[in-house]
Amino acid sequence: MLGFLVYMISIVDNLCGLFIAVNILVGIYIIFMVVLEIVGCCLLAGGNKYDIESGEGIKRAVVSEKKRIKIASIILTLSILCSVLIPSSKAIVAIYLVPKIVANEDVRSIPGNTAKLFNKKLLEWMEEVGLEQIIEKKVDKNGK
Repeated sequence: MLGFLVYMISIVDNLCGLFIAVNILVGIYIIFMVVLEIVGCCLLAGGNKYDIESGEGIKRAVVSEKKRIKIASIILTLSILCSVLIPSSKAIVAIYLVPKIVANEDVRSIPGNTAKLFNKKLLEWMEEVGLEQIIEKKVDKNGK
């Protein structure tokens, strides 16, 4: 299960890229179909020979184009939603791992231990250099 989860986290960015590519392709398709429909309507309004010979076939073609545009619009909408709502791999790692790290007691003790170590080393260095007396004099002068 853990291996599958790691795999899914690693490919989620590729899935978002795939949805973006689908958005671009379907958007181009919709624009192309709308332009074709506009051009077809302009030709029909101009008295094209197809209008006289088989008006019923043209009506079916226009309805078919409208259905294609509607389906492409639905696909575009769903693809945009997926590309926006799917979190990146960094966000998934943050959602999944950060609570586990914060809940770990060993990790919680690191800042306190680090501060203690730093204070201990700082005092040792100050004793070696003799800065402790200088700092105490400055503190006394400032009244702190």
